[in-house]
Amino acid sequence: MASSRIMPLSGDADGSGILITGGSSGAAHTIHTAGDDGTATEKITIWANYDGASVPILHFEWGVSTATRQIEVPLRALTEEATEIPGAWTLAIPGILLKSGLIIKCYATVGSGSLGNVNLHGYAEIITG
Repeated sequence: MASSRIMPLSGDADGSGILITGGSSGAAHTIHTAGDDGTATEKITIWANYDGASVPILHFEWGVSTATRQIEVPLRALTEEATEIPGAWTLAIPGILLKSGLIIKCYATVGSGSLGNVNLHGYAEIITG
């Protein structure tokens, strides 16, 4: 029978969130490293928030640091009309699986203007059995 438990992302040891300041792959922040016991699968969920007026794109490097394995997530600008509260949390990674010691890294880019404060929070649901 399968069992699961929820753990914080390994890059957010104290629960205060992960501030993304890097603007390129070489400056990407480590968000999470999956366990390497060979039996568990981790379901990763990440929420993003930012306070800038430019539209940033989050670049998640999933498992390896190559452009072919990136997940790109555009965030909504504070000045856009939205059904959500401006600056509210955006679901960036909706429960994608990871295992075998693979690493998730992230950096953010903007087309023009300056990058505001991008903050990530999330968890890993570790599934065994």
